[in-house]
Amino acid sequence: MLRIQHAYSRIALVTGIFLAAFFIGRLALFTIYHPSFAELSFGQVVFSFVHGIRFDASIMVTFIGIPFLFMILPHRWAVSRLWQGLFSWYFYLVMVVFVFLQISDLIYFGFVQRHAGPEVTLLTGDMELMLDMLLNEHRIALILFISATLGGGILWHRLFSRPLAVPGKALPRYGAIVLLFVAIIIVGRGGLQYKPARVADAFISGSTASGYLSLNGPFAIFHAARGTRPVTKQFMPEQTAISLVRKQITSPHETYIDDSYPLLRSSAVKAGSTPTKPNIVIFLLESWDAAHIDYFRKQQGQAPYSITPNFDELMKKGRLYSRFYAAGTRSMDGIAGTLAAVPTLPGLPYIGTGMDQNRLSYLAEFAKDHGYSTLFLQSSNRGSFRLDSIAAKAGFETYLGAEDIPPAHKDAEPKKLWGVWDYSTFMAANEVFAKQQQPFLGYIFSSSTHNPWRVPAKQWLKYPEDNEHHKYMNSLYYADWALGRFMAEAKKHKYFDNTIFFITGDHISGFEQDPNYLPSRYHIPLLVFGPGIQPGIDDRIGSQLDITPTIIDIARWKTAHSSVGRSLFDDSDIDNRDALCINGTIIDLIWQKSWMSHNLNQRLNVHIEGKQTVESLEQQILATHQVVMKGMLENRIYHKPTQATASVSE
Repeated sequence: MLRIQHAYSRIALVTGIFLAAFFIGRLALFTIYHPSFAELSFGQVVFSFVHGIRFDASIMVTFIGIPFLFMILPHRWAVSRLWQGLFSWYFYLVMVVFVFLQISDLIYFGFVQRHAGPEVTLLTGDMELMLDMLLNEHRIALILFISATLGGGILWHRLFSRPLAVPGKALPRYGAIVLLFVAIIIVGRGGLQYKPARVADAFISGSTASGYLSLNGPFAIFHAARGTRPVTKQFMPEQTAISLVRKQITSPHETYIDDSYPLLRSSAVKAGSTPTKPNIVIFLLESWDAAHIDYFRKQQGQAPYSITPNFDELMKKGRLYSRFYAAGTRSMDGIAGTLAAVPTLPGLPYIGTGMDQNRLSYLAEFAKDHGYSTLFLQSSNRGSFRLDSIAAKAGFETYLGAEDIPPAHKDAEPKKLWGVWDYSTFMAANEVFAKQQQPFLGYIFSSSTHNPWRVPAKQWLKYPEDNEHHKYMNSLYYADWALGRFMAEAKKHKYFDNTIFFITGDHISGFEQDPNYLPSRYHIPLLVFGPGIQPGIDDRIGSQLDITPTIIDIARWKTAHSSVGRSLFDDSDIDNRDALCINGTIIDLIWQKSWMSHNLNQRLNVHIEGKQTVESLEQQILATHQVVMKGMLENRIYHKPTQATASVSE
């Protein structure tokens, strides 16, 4: 029997036992569900096990790190049986809970092929059902677990029952406590990276299987449970909901191929005037909205601001979608919408905080399947919004953050907040695009128009900085200048003539929003221009969820995709297009001149004009939520099909 005599060795033993339990859980996951990880090489498996220690240690010290400090206090009463026993049994309780969660997660993995996510918050809503399943379907496992817990308790008592030696000098011990506290902070946040580790960081390698293997149940469950509770009520028969959604999002040349994945559909190659394999470049511009662009202001009878002259000039050469809307009110909504064509439904984690566990329909993966190289640049730090992990998971091969982008302004001061100036990012993008083998997909996320709205020099102070709105407009004036400089430089390179550009915002600025006109909450510009794109104003309704199917359409990719959107170049049934937008726990639907807000319990805001009815709008909201939420919770949004299992187009 191992006898514990020193406080430090006791901490080491507890740590070792916890990490061993996580290792065994990960090994069980790998062994039981080996087909899910068969694609991983030996090196990737080793990486996953080693990388997993980061998440194991993080969740461990989150719950037992601070108690370690109390265990090693340099006082006689701190080595008493009562004091030490209190913490020792607390550690054992945490251990039991972690093991229970790992076993539960292991079982759950078999159903949806991913770790438990936000759906864990539903357990308290139906405890009777959970207890029934536990006492019946998993009764034997429960008996074994209880027996192991009791047996483990006896062993635990024997391991930690011997009194500790009385500490010597107090000063060295307090020094150790300070060092241990610092270590706990670092380990608890998962390292020294930009932001504390979250679920998305498990997918840093870009492999879904590796990410699942790196994660552990307690870590995934804890971070998912910190979100709001998802609503899983069945509002209508499943087939009715699926039919309503498919009717809204399906283009004539698309065919549904798997009844188990209601959104999964194939796109045939459609003849068109666009060049073969055009480069695609997407600008996701921070806080760019329609309210500050002169075309929209003139349409509303408002005086022009003249702060986007370069965008206004580009409009003459491209196709402006005048009724285009953001998928939500935050950047992460826009990123999920443009990268994966899915909304962040109320109660679900954002992309980067848990949504990534699902198999999603990533634009960059489709591009790679068609021989494209993929590049992602953002003006903020690499880890901002956890976009380094998100980009890898989404299929981007090259990723550049602020730390990788040299300053392009000669005399301007370095940007103190939100990374580097947009001009630097845009110039870096042009440089890497010019060197990149074609075709390529480029994605650029800007930041200079984010609060606190600063500009590099006085030349962009079009308005006095006497209020926040003026500061924002100055930053927009600067960002527009940077966009113009990018285009001027890009035209000097060969890639430009074979590139289709998508320029849009991530969400509105919040200024000039009409509280009585719901669409203004999401109204952003979308400008598409390049070879084969007919210039003009397009008044059909669209949203960020439409970008992926639009690119698949105009690039003439033959692929299967799952999206909650429809190609903006699909001219069928134009008058029945809609935009689904999320505002926290509220779902908004914009449809022609009508709109509705809904919290899944009741209608909150309704405006009806034309042929739509209150009932039809409500049914569309509830059907979309029901289909997408079910797909998310069951991990049935997307899979790469091997053969068709259904062929019904709604």
